[in-house]
Amino acid sequence: MTAAESYFLRDEGALRGWNMGGLAQDFYNQGISASFVENGLQTSAAATYAANNLLVPTAFTDNSGQSGNNIAAPSTVTIAWSATDPFETSLERIVTQKWIAMFPDGPEGWAEFRRTGYPKIFPVVNNNSNGTINTTTQVRRISFPQSEYNNNKAGVQSGISALGGPDNGGTKLWWDKKN
Repeated sequence: MTAAESYFLRDEGALRGWNMGGLAQDFYNQGISASFVENGLQTSAAATYAANNLLVPTAFTDNSGQSGNNIAAPSTVTIAWSATDPFETSLERIVTQKWIAMFPDGPEGWAEFRRTGYPKIFPVVNNNSNGTINTTTQVRRISFPQSEYNNNKAGVQSGISALGGPDNGGTKLWWDKKN
């Protein structure tokens, strides 16, 4: 776990009203600063970045000329902290910055996306799951491998029973209930 991640975790806790030993806005800005340091960026730029209340995610424009593939921006959240924003906007802001800070740790970013639904990302364009995986919420878990079916059939059946759904990438785990 990085220092930036720990600040964003405390930030989320403070947002939820837990005693984290400080204010959500302070943890948020400390998380951004720590991320800049960890990624070798100029620390003086962190404050400017954190104060940006204009920059928002942009739409995807297909440069092949097929305008039917263009996708609107999935979010309008800004970078700058706003104490007047509702809970979900603040949570989106925190987790989006945490997701950026954790790059390139893909499994950790995927866990945050599944846990919170943030950051808001583009939907899958070509979903080849035959309807087992939702195009918007995307893959929720990894299916049991064939070796488990071969060597631990009872364990797999017990696990599938506990899932409350089929053994595929679209079935949510017990902690993944927000989306």
